[in-house]
Amino acid sequence: MFEVAEEFHADVIINGDDMLPGNDKPFRQGEFITDCLDNHFARFNSVGIYHLYYPGNNDLKIFDQLFEDTCNKYSNVFCPLHNANLSSVGMNS
Repeated sequence: MFEVAEEFHADVIINGDDMLPGNDKPFRQGEFITDCLDNHFARFNSVGIYHLYYPGNNDLKIFDQLFEDTCNKYSNVFCPLHNANLSSVGMNS
């Protein structure tokens, strides 16, 4: 996704739905956030591409704080888990 966004000079990437590991490995979501998403967000942030990430209903809430802390490391990454200033239509909360 990063290479495509960079090639097309994207200003923003919007991800939503169940993005973290599920099925038989839901408790690996914390590891995925730390090992994969952190690097993923860093790449987008390094070239100034904004990233809005809205987790789905199968992304475990026990990892919300880790997810939010990871997002908050980067100025161009937004995760509206607890942000009252953002609203959406058709998304579970």
